[in-house]
Amino acid sequence: TARPGGTGWRSGVGRARRRCVANLVPDLRRRPAAGGAGRAPQEAETTARVLTGTEFSRSVAATTATRGIQMGAGLVTTVIVARMLGPEGRGLFAVATAVGALGIQATNLGLHASNTYAAARDPLRVPALLGNSIVASVLLGGVAAVGVALLCVAWPSLAPVDGTLFALALATIPLGLFYLLLQGLLLGIHAIGPYNRIEVATRILGLLLVAGVVLVGRITVVALFIPVVAATAVGGALAFRRLIAGTAGE
Repeated sequence: TARPGGTGWRSGVGRARRRCVANLVPDLRRRPAAGGAGRAPQEAETTARVLTGTEFSRSVAATTATRGIQMGAGLVTTVIVARMLGPEGRGLFAVATAVGALGIQATNLGLHASNTYAAARDPLRVPALLGNSIVASVLLGGVAAVGVALLCVAWPSLAPVDGTLFALALATIPLGLFYLLLQGLLLGIHAIGPYNRIEVATRILGLLLVAGVVLVGRITVVALFIPVVAATAVGGALAFRRLIAGTAGE
């Protein structure tokens, strides 16, 4: 028998240690460490399954698709307008569009964002917020449009475009402001589906009306700008109808 501390005893301990290591290594290779790389793919798959099944992920996908449709319809409309009107007419169309956009930007006063916040915080306030939006559209957008019109009547040189086109451009201010404020309410009550459908409907309607003008053959700047005003008005009407229906349902 090898005595402790002797050469034979040390060699026996060494052989036993090597056998233990040899038996342990294959077992470690077969069994992944707890919480290690073996569980990572399963956890990632579970997380992805949960995310794809949530309302949030569906809303994100629908909104992304809506933006793609909007971009496509806007691109086609822009190409048609540019081809039909030429450089001068396209410039007048762009100026009229800018007048409406600047008017909406100057008169919204951040109310669309406050509508979203207030509606999300207390959905029961939506009827009051809807009434405030109507009043704000008339007082801010309508008064601004009338004020600019009177100013340009007094000093005609201030008008960026003349006649009917300028009147249509001013009309888009209260209409566009009304639509913008109601979009904020739709987002506040988490009506993402109706919001996206209304956005798609307005873009498709504008494109169809422009195509109709081209088919009729009476191509003027005014005739091609009327679809912009009509689509904006229809968008506001659809948003108003959805909010009224939701309020009545509550």
